[in-house]
Amino acid sequence: MVYCPNQNCSSGKDYDRIARHFSACGYPDIDDKHLSIIKGVLMGDATIGCDNSRNQKMTVYSTNKEFLQHLVDVLPEWLITTEKPQLFKSKKQAQASGEDFLSDRNYDYKSYSFSEQYRVRTIRHPVFNELRGWYSDKKELPKKENLNRNIIKYWFVCDGNTQTKGRNKYSKIASKIAGDEKLKEYGNKIETVAKVSVNVNTQNGIISMDSENTEKFLRFLGEPVNGFEYKW
Repeated sequence: MVYCPNQNCSSGKDYDRIARHFSACGYPDIDDKHLSIIKGVLMGDATIGCDNSRNQKMTVYSTNKEFLQHLVDVLPEWLITTEKPQLFKSKKQAQASGEDFLSDRNYDYKSYSFSEQYRVRTIRHPVFNELRGWYSDKKELPKKENLNRNIIKYWFVCDGNTQTKGRNKYSKIASKIAGDEKLKEYGNKIETVAKVSVNVNTQNGIISMDSENTEKFLRFLGEPVNGFEYKW
């Protein structure tokens, strides 16, 4: 049961199907903090569908159940459809679909390890109609998007990584949806917002940092995100 957060809602009730109630009561705004988290995840692992419904919804798929639970906990209660991540594919199902995907691309799937896959979904909301504008034939990074700490942080936990070599750490973000010019643009934006220096490899779609800038970058991001502490 979810309580309607609208101040002008006269019913004061909890609802099993809050999205149906919002269609009559009005959809609550998503504040800047939570919208930044949504945008950061959308730059990484999340996807927004496209169907004939008036409003769209966002889904995040991951084998990292702890991270998905973190999203359930930090996003507004009324926005998420369940209290816990839902099992999307069993290990056996993930292995079957993964092997088909990899063999079609001539990869040696026998060297891969497959895990259970989970998902978290939002209700349908007008904000996802706007964010659907990131898509053409496929998802792309938006041409003009101001970055902030939360957007960068949640993009990093989805598409980034940190490697340790000796006593030094090196971080990177790998994006397959950027394109050369956008990747350079986003590299510049990270430099400006996080006050670090980055290297942009457009051939491999990677924004990377040396050891000194990695330390600055991780301090800028703040506390690790549940499920991805190892990236810090």
